[in-house]
Amino acid sequence: MNKKQATHLYALVYPIIRNKKTAKKIVIDMLRIDQKLGEKELARKAINRAIETVKR
Repeated sequence: MNKKQATHLYALVYPIIRNKKTAKKIVIDMLRIDQKLGEKELARKAINRAIETVKR
């Protein structure tokens, strides 16, 4: 995943969480996940994780 894709993930996650540190952590975790996943699957996982974080 390149810098552009990471920026896109961050742009999707940050409005949900509204916390820079947590959003950055989620994006970094998504970067470490298996690289075989497509961009849409990673975005979906990141958004789901952000929603779970907000619910807690």
